[in-house]
Amino acid sequence: MSIVFHASRKDLVRSIARDAFNAGELNLMSFAERIQELYFTLIPPASQDTNLRQPCDDATGERFEADRRHNRQIVERWVKGRVAEFPDDMEEPWVMALPDHWRDKALTDLSARYGLLPARIPSGGHTAAWTGDIMQAMGDMLQDFAPIAEDGVI
Repeated sequence: MSIVFHASRKDLVRSIARDAFNAGELNLMSFAERIQELYFTLIPPASQDTNLRQPCDDATGERFEADRRHNRQIVERWVKGRVAEFPDDMEEPWVMALPDHWRDKALTDLSARYGLLPARIPSGGHTAAWTGDIMQAMGDMLQDFAPIAEDGVI
């Protein structure tokens, strides 16, 4: 059995964010704000382990801006690899905050470690009907394709 080493999950998601930043597709302030919002929404208070600040409702404009800059600086250090620590509970908000293309890449790379592909759950919860629609569309496509493939030459 051959052993294949790969980057840790935290290094993987951080490198994807770094690639997005280097490609000019990641604004650090917006990214930091989205991470902060998701982190404090998704992670129960008793489990939170981060230096990010959650701006409070009664914060003055000055305090609010200081908290935003503080969070941006922490996120920038994580993105650029300037600090080694990265809380385990940060992965989900981090990945969810990435721009769409980069989020899809992160989900694909993380899933591939287990030999899986990420797949979105159909909205509306009508999985059986949705599956039937796909099967119907596939059947229609194959019917249209049959005459093309009939002679065995494409």
